Amino acid sequence: MFLIGKEGFGLTLSNDADFYSNLLAGQKYMPEVAKVWYSQNLSGILKKYGSLTESLIKFDLLYRTLSDNFLVKVDRASMLNALEVRCPFLDYRFLEFSNRIPTDYKVDMLRTKKIMREIISDRVPKKILNRGKQGFMPPIIDWLYGDYNNLVEEKLQGLRKRRILSGSQEAYLNKIASFKPRTEKETRIYGEKLYTFWALGLWAEKWL
Repeated sequence: MFLIGKEGFGLTLSNDADFYSNLLAGQKYMPEVAKVWYSQNLSGILKKYGSLTESLIKFDLLYRTLSDNFLVKVDRASMLNALEVRCPFLDYRFLEFSNRIPTDYKVDMLRTKKIMREIISDRVPKKILNRGKQGFMPPIIDWLYGDYNNLVEEKLQGLRKRRILSGSQEAYLNKIASFKPRTEKETRIYGEKLYTFWALGLWAEKWL
């Protein structure tokens, strides 16, 4: 997430413990309890590691990106298909070693994964070496605005009828549902928000 202007300047004035919660405050309906949770956990890690950069790395490892996000999805998908998945970079010996690597060797203002890029620099094409992150997501956003738009609207109508959204949330939903993206960037930005409401609609249909 990139913040500019007043929001970006305000973020630079945050104390380190509040950095993550303030960064994520741009997510329109993030509850206050979540912001407090981010701040408290990051504060504890900061006391141990000192460096904000290193603390954010550890925060993602322990609380946010892996245990409650990526690893959960991989585990569910693999076990559903009777597959055993191993993550070599999460071997405890590798993690212990990486903890001893100085932060400056890992990341700077311009590059991430500095050591890894250096190791594979003579083994992979420059195009791959220098590109940004690229996951394995299916083109869900394109589907939501394209072939499956009618199915999406059906779920959104069900969500509206259940009246679990506040007035401002429903107005926001109507705005993004009717928006016609003109660029790839607009499709991604609005599509991610539309996907959130669509997923909530699926959840509500099953459990409410």
